[in-house]
Amino acid sequence: MDEELSKLIDLTYSRFRDEFEKQIMQDEAEMIERFSERGMLRSGPCYSSIIDLHLDKIRKLYKKRLEIEKQLMSEKYGCIPHSEIEELKIRVNKIIKVGIENLKNKRHPGTKTEPWMISRIEEKGLSLQLGSARDIEIEVGYDKLKLEKEKRERFSIDYVDSLMTIFGLRDKVNLLFKDKFGFQIFKLEQEEVFPKIVEVCKSEIDFATKMAVLGNLLDWMDVDCIKSNVKTITKGDKSITLLEKLLKQDFPAYAEIVIRNLRIIHELRDKKFPIHKEGEEVIDIFRDLGEKYPPENWDVVWKKVLNLYMNSLENLIQMFQK
Repeated sequence: MDEELSKLIDLTYSRFRDEFEKQIMQDEAEMIERFSERGMLRSGPCYSSIIDLHLDKIRKLYKKRLEIEKQLMSEKYGCIPHSEIEELKIRVNKIIKVGIENLKNKRHPGTKTEPWMISRIEEKGLSLQLGSARDIEIEVGYDKLKLEKEKRERFSIDYVDSLMTIFGLRDKVNLLFKDKFGFQIFKLEQEEVFPKIVEVCKSEIDFATKMAVLGNLLDWMDVDCIKSNVKTITKGDKSITLLEKLLKQDFPAYAEIVIRNLRIIHELRDKKFPIHKEGEEVIDIFRDLGEKYPPENWDVVWKKVLNLYMNSLENLIQMFQK
């Protein structure tokens, strides 16, 4: 998961947790007052009620965390990515463990925490952990059904898979750049571009729209940070040229196909149709892709262009790993 999304999830959950815990403390104070009025402040039912209140708090907190993560990941990725499921289990389980430890160490009115309280809390804690794992599996299952339905109704299954691959590759490249250069190279300025990637390309107009979207993903590099790491900059250097200079500078043996593919995409975005003299360049690109212009099937061409983008990302990753 990228840092921005992770931060947003944490902030959203923290805001809910802080307000919810205030309400729990108020509910506990009112509960203690009621038992006190009945002369049952130090009774077993009083302690049991307080424990139940806090166990319910833990349950609602982990369910809210799961709800927030599912909602925000779905808004960005369209689903809960498979790569995030195990980490999601860890994050939810941590909420339960911290809550249980806090409850075991809690000071109860008029008495110390008794062994029977610890035993009950630990037993319920284990039950909550098992329940959270089940809840995550259920949510993932519903998520898969929802995604499959959307795939059938709107999207090409191939493109949905490609989109998830792109997310994974971009995140990995960002992590590698962050580790070596201190910044994430790929920014995302408008998340609504991604549905355009996974829709079937039915016409020349669809192709032009999709090329504009893919071109945006190239333009949205962190140009300022790239410049700060490149020793020689020429006036007018843009994202792809700056990336090329950075790679030549720090990875002399980098795969040139990385830049070549990105430039092909850029050319197709800027010179979409063979109307002006530049059109010959587009026709040549189609020929290199093994297609004539205009093609018989625009969807086939779009898949080939999308593969160029993924191939560049894959080669960037391999370059760091050598």
